[in-house]
Amino acid sequence: YLFNPATRRFELSELFSGTNIEYDSAQNMIKTFWKMSVNDYVYTHTFLKPNKREVAYIEEEHHDGDSITYTKMVKGKVVSKRKVYEDDGQN
Repeated sequence: YLFNPATRRFELSELFSGTNIEYDSAQNMIKTFWKMSVNDYVYTHTFLKPNKREVAYIEEEHHDGDSITYTKMVKGKVVSKRKVYEDDGQN
């Protein structure tokens, strides 16, 4: 929840909702970490527009077992998705 001085109330912020949230002021980015199980977790980097109220784009790095998938989203739509690492068991 964030305080809105105009209404003098605390309001739910979807942008700042999640687990393990950290704001990086140098990059104007919100970092989150989600752990679903021992081998399944996601790092999300939400880059904000200069007004800090709107999302410019989101980068997501999903670790699932021995694979890592990178996804970039703009306005809620996936603009790129690629597997950046996958262990085929021969390494």
